[in-house]
Amino acid sequence: MQIKQYTCVKNKEGRVFLRCIQEYPFGGVVAIDSPESIYIIAKDVLKLCELASEEIWLLAFNIRNTLIGVFKVAQGGGNYAPTTPRDVFMRTLLIGAINIVLVHNHPSGDVKPSKGDDNVTKVMKQAADLLGINMLDHVIVGNSFYSYRGDYKL
Repeated sequence: MQIKQYTCVKNKEGRVFLRCIQEYPFGGVVAIDSPESIYIIAKDVLKLCELASEEIWLLAFNIRNTLIGVFKVAQGGGNYAPTTPRDVFMRTLLIGAINIVLVHNHPSGDVKPSKGDDNVTKVMKQAADLLGINMLDHVIVGNSFYSYRGDYKL
């Protein structure tokens, strides 16, 4: 299985489109259907648990829940990475995703969600619902992982 990372670029007319910037070979998890499988991708493929700064990634899935692309949507400092629904859902719509998962790291290793994490999750879920996109989970990774879906907060 190849995991493709995309970025958004503009053409000469100013229209936004996707460009594949990296392909990660991945033979680990067959089905990406649990917080544990998201954690494995975040740790082993995206290397989020090794970073000194916080990053937020979007995992985009088709109707069959096949991973069709990943995007880094925000990079911040040691304890915060600013993002907006526009950052997430422009990419979601361009790639044609039906289901999404947000994943971000806590460089401290402590995966307990902050009030800011809770607020971002709430706003993203509301935006997803308005657009008819299924936000399957928001996973925080560090020394272990935390799942909003697993904690019944999504």
